[in-house]
Formats: sequence, C-alpha cells, structure tokens
Amino acid sequence: MTFYAISAAVIGGTALAGGSGTIIGALLGALVLAVLQNGFNLIGYSANTIYLILILILGLAILASMIAARWASTRSIRTWRWSTSCPFITTCSSTESSYAGRC
Repeated sequence: MTFYAISAAVIGGTALAGGSGTIIGALLGALVLAVLQNGFNLIGYSANTIYLILILILGLAILASMIAARWASTRSIRTWRWSTSCPFITTCSSTESSYAGRC
C-alpha cells in the first residue's frame, strides 16, 4: 500500500528530495496508476509482472524529477526590461541593480 501512495505522489509531480506537490497532482498520479494496473490486469499480466512494470514507471518518474531539478538549478535567472539607450529589449543579469539604470 505504501508503494502505491509514494508512486502516486511521485507520478503526480512531487519530488522525493523534499519537493512540494499538489493534491490534484497526487490524485492524477493515483488515477494513472489505477488505470495502468487495471489495464495490465485486463490484458492478463500476472501480479508480479504488473508490480515490476509499476516499479519501472516509478523509476522513470524519479529520473524525470531529478533531471527537471538539475535543469532548473542550472538555468540562470534573468530579468527583462527596457533599455534606456535603445528601444529594443535587452537582458540584464539578476545581480545588476535595476535602480542604477545600467543594462
């Protein structure tokens, strides 16, 4: 039972490394697990095979969560604003002061 609860939360978008998730995400994760388990059961797979498939899906969800977290941590945050010297939008780094008028 615990496996299904953790799997539903992870598939629903909660990160295992202290992330926050939503109730709707967990419910959608539980719905996906129930549909997959029911479908594999109707096809005629054994309980052990279904459990193995669900473990592989959980592993893929964890891998996707880790890749998304690493991608988000490597992105640089930039703010967009109008430059005072030209009418085109330029990027300013987040460390520059927006009050100094430099860009």
